[in-house]
Amino acid sequence: MSINSVDVLVVGAGPAGLSAAIELSKRGATTMLIDEQAQPGGQIYRGVELCGESDRKLFGYGYVRGRKIIEDFRQSPIDYKTRTVLVSIESNHVADIFENGVLKRVQAGAIIIATGAYERPVPIKGWTLPGVMTIGAAQIAAKQASVIPSGRTVIVGNGALLWLLAWQYRNFGASIDAIIDLGGRKQISKLLRDFWGFAASSYFLDGAKYYALSRVSTRVITARDQVEILGDTRVEGVVVMQKNGKYQKFAADTVLLHDGILPNTNLLGAIGCEMLWSLSQCSWRPKVNIWQETSVSGVFAAGDNAGIDGAIAAEYSGRIAALDALRQLQILTSQERDTLAQPWIRQRSRARWGRNFIDAYFSPSNTVKTASDATIVCRCEAITHESVSAHIQQEPRRLAHLKSMTRCGMGPCQGRMCSPSVAALTAQISDVHPYQVGPPSHRFPVSPLPLAALAKFDVGLSQDAGKLHE
Repeated sequence: MSINSVDVLVVGAGPAGLSAAIELSKRGATTMLIDEQAQPGGQIYRGVELCGESDRKLFGYGYVRGRKIIEDFRQSPIDYKTRTVLVSIESNHVADIFENGVLKRVQAGAIIIATGAYERPVPIKGWTLPGVMTIGAAQIAAKQASVIPSGRTVIVGNGALLWLLAWQYRNFGASIDAIIDLGGRKQISKLLRDFWGFAASSYFLDGAKYYALSRVSTRVITARDQVEILGDTRVEGVVVMQKNGKYQKFAADTVLLHDGILPNTNLLGAIGCEMLWSLSQCSWRPKVNIWQETSVSGVFAAGDNAGIDGAIAAEYSGRIAALDALRQLQILTSQERDTLAQPWIRQRSRARWGRNFIDAYFSPSNTVKTASDATIVCRCEAITHESVSAHIQQEPRRLAHLKSMTRCGMGPCQGRMCSPSVAALTAQISDVHPYQVGPPSHRFPVSPLPLAALAKFDVGLSQDAGKLHE
C-alpha cells in the first residue's frame, strides 16, 4: 500500500474544508483535501462552478458567493482528491483513504474534518414510497442538472431550507401545490428574546424574503404532527390534520420532506471525539475549543459538523482551524496565529448572529412520536416503529443498546437516517431527556466499501484504530 505524508489532511470540500485548505496552502503547509463528490462546493455550493449569472436569481446571492472560494481553491497548490472516501483514522493521525478503487495510507500532522450536515429524517407513513424525496435531494437535482419535479408537488416539513427551496422553485417557474408546515409550535418567549439578534444578522433580509414570497405565492397549511403520504406503488397524495382538527387531502405526484439539518458527526464519533448535546439544535455535536480542535489532539471539526451555524460561519471556522493546525506544526508561532485569527474570530461570531432565533423558530417537529406502527423508522434494515417501540418498552435502553437489539444504524447510512428518530422515540417512551439516550455509536468504515478493496487491505487496521482519545 502506498503511503503519502502531508502536513494536514482535510476531509470535505464544502465552505469549511475549502477555506481551511486555502489558508493552509497559503501559509506553506502541504495539504491534501479529500471529498466523496466529483466537484468542490459541498451541498451549499454544489455545481456553482457551472452556474451562470442568471443562477444568482435562481439560487440567491449566498450560492454565488461560493464561486470565489472555489476559484481561490483551484489556484492553490493543494492535493485535491475527488470521489475519495476516508476509511479509517488511527493513532498519530494515520489515515486510510479509498481512491479510485485503491486503498492508500496518509500520514498527516493534523486532520481537519469538515463533513458538514445532513437532513433530519421525517419518518411518516408513506415516506419510503417512490416519488418521495428530501428537500436536500431536490436541491441537488436543481443545482447539478436544473431538474425539478413535474406534476403536482407538495412540500411537507419544517426548517429554513424548506422556504429557501420553495423560493428557488418559484424562480424556476415550478408549481408547488401546497406547503404543509409542521413547525406550528413556537416558543414565543424565546423568540421575542432572540429576535433582535436575528434582525441584525445576515440571515434576516434574505430569510424574510424567502419566507414571505413563498407564503404569498403558495398555499400554506399549518398542521399538527399527523401527516400521511398516500399511495400503493408510488405517491398519490398527502393527508394532513390541520390545527382546527380537520383532515385535508392533497393530490401529489412528488412529495418533498424536510425537518431541519443535523451535524454529520459519524467520522468524529468513530475517531472517539467527545460529544455534547446541543439543547438549542436538539442534536449531538463534538466538543471543540475556540480553535475548533476536538477532544482528540490534532483533530479539528470545522463547519456545520461542529454545530449548525451556516455557510459563512463555516468558512471562518475552517480558516481558524487551519491557523491552529499551522501553530501545532510550528509553521506559525502562537502570536502569529492569534494576530491572524482575530478578524476571523470576529467574523465567525458575527456570522452566528441570529442562530438562536432560527433554532427556536424551526425547532424539530419530531414526527416519529405520532408515526403509525407500520411506519418504517430504519430504512436500511426495514425496521418499523412498532418493532423499535417494543424493544424500548421491554427495558429503557440507550441508543447503542438498541442498535445491537434491532439493527437500527447498522445499514449503509450508518444511522444517519434513523438514529435521530430512534433516539427521540426512546426518550419519549422511557420518559427521559434525549441526551440521556446517548449519542449513536460509530466505527470505521463509516461509508460502505467494496469487499474486494478490504481484502487487499494488506497493512491492516491496528488495534487502536478509531481510538485516538485513549
